[in-house]
Amino acid sequence: MRLLLFVVLTFSSLLVLPAQQGPPIDGLFAENGLESRRLLPYPPLRQADLVYEKRQTRCLDSRELLNLPFRHPDYGFFQAIVAGIAAGDLAVYDPAFPDFSQELDGQEWLDRLHTKDTIPVTDPVTGMVSWEEIYDAFDPDDVVRYRIREVVYFDRQTSTQRMRIIGVAPLIQATDELGMATYEYALGWIYWPHAREWFERQQYFTTSSDAAVLSWADALEMRRFTSHIIEQSNARGDRLSAHYSGRQLLLQSEKLSAEQANREHDMWSY
Repeated sequence: MRLLLFVVLTFSSLLVLPAQQGPPIDGLFAENGLESRRLLPYPPLRQADLVYEKRQTRCLDSRELLNLPFRHPDYGFFQAIVAGIAAGDLAVYDPAFPDFSQELDGQEWLDRLHTKDTIPVTDPVTGMVSWEEIYDAFDPDDVVRYRIREVVYFDRQTSTQRMRIIGVAPLIQATDELGMATYEYALGWIYWPHAREWFERQQYFTTSSDAAVLSWADALEMRRFTSHIIEQSNARGDRLSAHYSGRQLLLQSEKLSAEQANREHDMWSY
């Protein structure tokens, strides 16, 4: 009986295999769940149901507190743009054509981010001077602000006022020979309706909890940012900055935002 018990215990111990150890992961899970998500299409919209429509452009400053996720070193918005263009999943359009009619070559656009310079190099043995080309990597922190082109409309079918993003453009500050800021220009436009699928798989850093996984598509369409209006379709076809500056420009932007909120309220009947 003892021999039989010894044999059973021996074989049972052999059946217990050691746990398989996978590669190390930085966190609790290897994936964050964004890889298997499916993009929800826009709600259906008929042109006949549009009661009100207005095109406008907003300016987003990533240095503001609510916009700090745009500057995250690992999950920043500009890093997601560069990764998508490098992978061939995003198209970038020439900012000189506001109708997204001229697409830029993705690789050429990436090459333009890095500056090239020629410096003299002296051989320590022979003393000969030669010229060598060096490349300076682009710093994503140089992209401080973004432009967001959108359409505000009121849908009679659902009795709701919505904002639909049309394009997003990162801005960079140009400098003169002394390094002083001169003007700001757009690096290129990203057509948002086509880019939503890529940004649906790119993680957005949430300040509340690391377990709350959101994508950049969620963040922008949930309006998890603060911005101000710099341009709205008008009879003159110009920007607000042509008539206002500084504090007056911000006040005018707040006035336009308040008018839109009041218009949505006035559309309802009680």
